[in-house]
Amino acid sequence: MIKKSKIDPGEILGIGISSLSPVLIPINRKGEAIRPAIIYMDRRALNESLALKEKIGEENIVKITGNAADPYFAGYKLLWLMRNEPKTYEQTWKILNADKFLIFKLTGRTVIDKSTAVYICAILRHQSR
Repeated sequence: MIKKSKIDPGEILGIGISSLSPVLIPINRKGEAIRPAIIYMDRRALNESLALKEKIGEENIVKITGNAADPYFAGYKLLWLMRNEPKTYEQTWKILNADKFLIFKLTGRTVIDKSTAVYICAILRHQSR
């Protein structure tokens, strides 16, 4: 794009990246996506969300994460991946969503926003109990 636009890279002050979220993209240590992304509207983790809801209660889930127990969220998709694709999970180095995957490809840095990190950590912590 820089070659086509003939923009001096020194003139670029920033790049904005936005995407639909949550999307689950597991990557390996080489930074390669190791399976197709599981997008936000994928409902395959319904059983995981219902099981955790039964285990700790909807009210506690909302209190901990600020969100409902719904397979829309990446934490439940990660539980699904752990249970249904253990070989993929074992190969996983990092979990990224779509915009963070683009940031990684552009910068080589893996990043996550605090709200997503807290949610995934909370779901995994309570699942393991």
